[in-house]
Amino acid sequence: MSTTTFRTPETYDLSFAGDLDARLLAGESPSALADELEAGGIPREVAVQAVLSRFRRAAANAPGERGGAGAAALIVLGLILTIVGIAVSAGSYAEASRAGGHYVVLYGLVIAGASMVARGLKRALSA
Repeated sequence: MSTTTFRTPETYDLSFAGDLDARLLAGESPSALADELEAGGIPREVAVQAVLSRFRRAAANAPGERGGAGAAALIVLGLILTIVGIAVSAGSYAEASRAGGHYVVLYGLVIAGASMVARGLKRALSA
């Protein structure tokens, strides 16, 4: 009976690649970092997993992520989605009232947009 060993980034010494978090925050390409790890003897799947996990952590801890551009982008996109949902719903209702027939209500788009606005405001206020 054979035993399968699952390889994870923790089973490898990645120190030769330097501080991956800092390099990602500095704007280095995640695929280039994965290529570098692979060239250093790390299997491709493990290299990609290591870079992605550090990329997520670096993005979550980025200085501008709390408040700043991340919050503003969520608020703006949320407002756009909400306004489009309301406008299409109102236009559809007005046309159905005038000519008769059915109308659509894009409540999912309105709820998703409002949720994004709320998350953006929460980020902006927790800065």
